Amino acid sequence: MNTFVSSLLCVYFLAASPIPAEPTIIEQLDQERESLRSLRIIAEIETPKPNGRKGHFSQHFTFKSPRLYRSELKMGIEGDVLTVSDGDYIWSYQKKRRVVYVQPYVSAMRNLKRYGPLDPITALTSPDFSISELYTLERTVTSDTVIECVLRPKISVPNYDLLVLTLSVKGLRPLSAETFKRGRWVARVIFRKYEKNVTLNNRDFVFVPPRDVKIRSLK
Repeated sequence: MNTFVSSLLCVYFLAASPIPAEPTIIEQLDQERESLRSLRIIAEIETPKPNGRKGHFSQHFTFKSPRLYRSELKMGIEGDVLTVSDGDYIWSYQKKRRVVYVQPYVSAMRNLKRYGPLDPITALTSPDFSISELYTLERTVTSDTVIECVLRPKISVPNYDLLVLTLSVKGLRPLSAETFKRGRWVARVIFRKYEKNVTLNNRDFVFVPPRDVKIRSLK
């Protein structure tokens, strides 16, 4: 495409032919996600509390293509939450309440398409929908080391109206994701570790409900 040509005929041909547009940042992320075999994430989640304080939670997330994932959320006094997708069902175990919610995987993806990306982390890691299907890229802000992508959900969701995804310039590695509602900060996810195409054990994506828990089915 950028080769020097001296022939007038070649110059004419190049001028008359459409030059393929460079993919946007989001399109590059979507292309990478399509080829992703597995992923391991260790993240810290911050939320606002009264008097300027912040709540801090940790999350361990693993994904194996095409539909397996496991999320362990440590929430302190609020109670830990374990979510597992075995490819057919999504199990969410709220340990403090001793309740397990179970939903068919296809139903959860249908709801994601119908009701929008309620949970931005699930939306960003879900292989069933591209980021560009769920979000509109409003603008990017680039420095020497990072790129900030300002995204708006295409379907309005109650928890936030803007998502700011920060990536490293080198390799487009996710560094953080922040949500805002009417200009007010809602939550921040800081990616402490982001490892692609790692070896994972299929046993991590099997969930057996503990004894004496309530099991509630979702549609």
